[in-house]
Amino acid sequence: MNKKLKPGQTWYPILRVYDIAEDGTETARDCTGETAIMIIKRTLSESETAIKKLTIAWDDQESGVGYFSLDYTTSKAFTKMYWHQVILYETASMTVVQPFGIYKLVMEPTLEKDLP
Repeated sequence: MNKKLKPGQTWYPILRVYDIAEDGTETARDCTGETAIMIIKRTLSESETAIKKLTIAWDDQESGVGYFSLDYTTSKAFTKMYWHQVILYETASMTVVQPFGIYKLVMEPTLEKDLP
């Protein structure tokens, strides 16, 4: 999902992981033994550690539900368009289980009025 933020705005994107059967039925994925990271980068071709790497905080790992946290300090430094992608890994071996789509993260700068 593409996202627009203002520099300094916090963001807590939620991740819900599903397995999809051949008939299209979705069931919540048990992500026990897995971790997910969100990679934020300047361009599509940059390496995965180019800007920021966020690690998931699981709400319910057995049901594949968790969230990421982009805090005020980090987003304050972002001033233009970036790309973000979530990748699910097996925790022990760090082998990729599933990469998710790559989306835009657009920072909309705001003008601050000088106070007297």
